[in-house]
Order: sequence, then C-alpha cells, then structure tokens
Amino acid sequence: MTHSPLFSVVPARRLMGRLPDNRDLLEAIEAVCRSEAVEAAVFHLTGTISGLTVGSYDATQQVWVTAQVPGPLEIVTCTGQVCRQEGDLKASARILVVDTHGGLHGGRIFSETVAFAVEIDIEFFDGHGPIRIYDAGTGLWRLPLGPFAHGFRNGLEHEIPSTNEEAV
Repeated sequence: MTHSPLFSVVPARRLMGRLPDNRDLLEAIEAVCRSEAVEAAVFHLTGTISGLTVGSYDATQQVWVTAQVPGPLEIVTCTGQVCRQEGDLKASARILVVDTHGGLHGGRIFSETVAFAVEIDIEFFDGHGPIRIYDAGTGLWRLPLGPFAHGFRNGLEHEIPSTNEEAV
C-alpha cells in the first residue's frame, strides 16, 4: 500500500445562483466563499463571459503564459476549487469556451476574466480544507503530498493500492 495525497473533506452544503455581472470571476467566487465563511469548495460555472484571460503552464521556464481572448464567449465547461494559499482564499479554475466563430479556447483562468451572465454551482466543505503550498520543483502552488505533508488540517489521508506493487 502507498499513501495517497487525497484529503478527506465533508460536504456541508451546495448552492446554486448567479455571479454578479461585470465582475471578475475569480474575485466573485472568492467573495462567495468569504461571505459563507468557508475555506474549501469545488465549483462549476455555466454562462457567458465578456472576455477571458487564460493561461497554460510552461514547465521548462516555470511560468504561466497568458493570453487575452475577447468576448463574448460561451462557457462549455468550467470547474475549479477554492482553498487557502498564503493565508488567503484562492480560487483556481480551468475553463473551455467557444467564441462566436466556433473556435475553442481553454486553460487556467486568470484575472481579468469578466462575467457577463454566469451561474455557479458550488459545494462547500465543513472544517478547514487543504492549504496550497509552493512546490519549488515545479514552480507551482500545489496541494500537499505524502503522509506528513505540510498544510493538512483536520484531514485524513487514505491508503490506496499502488499499481506499481505486486500483489502478495
């Protein structure tokens, strides 16, 4: 058996509603979590955005390469998480959108990505969630790894069978 980097969270409640129009998506999601006094959540978005700042990670240079995509853009799929990072709540999401010509654009959302008419389906978790920590090896903020990793609070780790180990 190997230790899994999974973090146990207990679903508390799920809400659905509209995000404010003409507001940055990430800031709006973080504001929802602060207003509900939660530290961990997962979410899905649907709707239309006025414009998109999207990025992909260049692992060689350890930098995010971003691009601006003008709107209007329809969200095909968008999913993300909210957890603590450097003491603040941070939303992180991946998105796929389609433009008015049928072109697809996707990657990680960055600010300024502005809501035109966006709805959220968000599930909050009880207690403290995981805390993202900086991983110097990748240059990314990541969830902790391993049985004694930093950043776990009120969490349980799971043991899962390793696919690399032979059965006894």
